[in-house]
Amino acid sequence: MLKGLEEAKVERIQVAVASDGLSAFVTIQAGEASSVSQLADALTRTGVVFGVDEHALAQLGQALVDPAYEVKAELVARGRAVMPGQDAQLIPHFHPGIQAGSVSDDGTMDFHDRELLKPVTAEEVIATVVAAVPGMDGRRVDGEVIACAEVAGFTLTLGSKVRLDSEGVIVALEPGVVLYKAGQSLDVVQHYLHPSDVDLRSGDLEMPGTMLVKGSVRQSFQVTCTGDVEIQGGVEGGNIRAGGNVHVKLGISGSDSAFVEAAGTLAAKHAENARLHAGDLLKLEEATGCELNARRIEVTRCLRGGTANAEHSLVAGQLGNAHSATDTLIVIGEPLASPVGDAQRRLDQAKAERLAQRRSFAPRGFGQGARQKGGKLGREQASFAESELLRKVERIKQRDQLLWTAFVQVQGTIHPGVKLQMGEASISFAELTHATRFTFDPETRCIRSERPT
Repeated sequence: MLKGLEEAKVERIQVAVASDGLSAFVTIQAGEASSVSQLADALTRTGVVFGVDEHALAQLGQALVDPAYEVKAELVARGRAVMPGQDAQLIPHFHPGIQAGSVSDDGTMDFHDRELLKPVTAEEVIATVVAAVPGMDGRRVDGEVIACAEVAGFTLTLGSKVRLDSEGVIVALEPGVVLYKAGQSLDVVQHYLHPSDVDLRSGDLEMPGTMLVKGSVRQSFQVTCTGDVEIQGGVEGGNIRAGGNVHVKLGISGSDSAFVEAAGTLAAKHAENARLHAGDLLKLEEATGCELNARRIEVTRCLRGGTANAEHSLVAGQLGNAHSATDTLIVIGEPLASPVGDAQRRLDQAKAERLAQRRSFAPRGFGQGARQKGGKLGREQASFAESELLRKVERIKQRDQLLWTAFVQVQGTIHPGVKLQMGEASISFAELTHATRFTFDPETRCIRSERPT
């Protein structure tokens, strides 16, 4: 037990110090009667000067009077061990790194939500700093000091978009996503560069600000930003929603599952079986079987199949298919509606219908007041009907204004199977038509056509 102990050669009293210097022991053999002063001298000669247990020393001194008294390795002095301190710590209020997924309300795992990006709002707390706690030096029984290691203070570099207050709280100064490099830096940025595809490895990406994706948006995955989005690959069955402009370097496709919505301009090389919505300009080289909605639509080569709804104008190189009479519907002058707004109206309508159905099957005498004129259900239905009527009236007024300046310009050929609709007037093309501009005549309420000179 006392391996490495240094022993003082005393005839009856032997003092041993542990190898770590933090304890001293006395072994007493039978012999001549001794006193406590002799025991103290033995400790001094061995160098034991710190942490001596005076009570134990006094008891042993009384026992030494008896020549037959013996004891082995009795603890008589104890040093002080080092009390290590604690380095300053950063406690993030977000999950650092990417997660495996998130648990949905029904208990299933959603592998789309992997929290690669950590969106925050202005003045949101994103981390807390715990200050460093200094340690305490130790001391051996021979009095030698055992130095405590120094603790590390807070050395993380904070960016210009975060603030550390006097209480150790770090808050975001503006909305964005957290940019965190463990042990190095912390900041909030409004532009994120994603180095690869948006897929199962990254999960969906959502943030306030702008984003550049160096890969593609894969099937069923989504990118959502309040600002601009640039995709250097393509959109292959994925979704994009942007509060600014969207630029897709390659194409957008996905068997009707691809959906891209931009509040501003939306541009891509080509689109196939996709739903596209732009608040301003929608620009493509080709579109096949798509649902296009924008204030202005430009398809430089060919638009074939699907529908194209433009508030102000549509300019295309060619409409329809030369090899088959593909149904292609062009609607001009209809007010543009956001897919989000349309979806909300459908939810409100469905909610009113479900409520009406539940009340109609209620037991007799139950909820009668709601079914009576002036009841809650009646008021809800009347309010919804009134808002829908006002919306339709406003839409008609807006459409009449749009039709004054709306036009379609086809620089090449219009193939059979194309239908053009402006207001209540329409033209169905059964024969080839070349290089024609179409406008709406407010007086005759008909569509005018003219060949460019």
